[in-house]
Amino acid sequence: MAGAVWGEYLTYIRPNIFLVILVNVNMVLMCILGRKGTIAGPVIGSVLIVAFNEFFVATLGASEINILATGLIMMLCLMFFPLGIVGMLARHRKLPQILNWD
Repeated sequence: MAGAVWGEYLTYIRPNIFLVILVNVNMVLMCILGRKGTIAGPVIGSVLIVAFNEFFVATLGASEINILATGLIMMLCLMFFPLGIVGMLARHRKLPQILNWD
């Protein structure tokens, strides 16, 4: 489903678009940041990644520093949120009922 939405957003599809490493890293980071294995996790992760990327582009510009900042977020997320944000909230019983889609 995500590929269909992405193709509609781009208005055209070419195979080499999806071979770019940054697109693949962002998709993995969305799942890791939210929580893999859940429905709400990647949704929350994608909202956060898009917000982080827009913030970094606005403040740092579209350069390699933006990619470095995204990598730092991935590293910090894996260190401090090994279950993802949704997983940590569920573990501490602070997950809102509307996000409990398991």
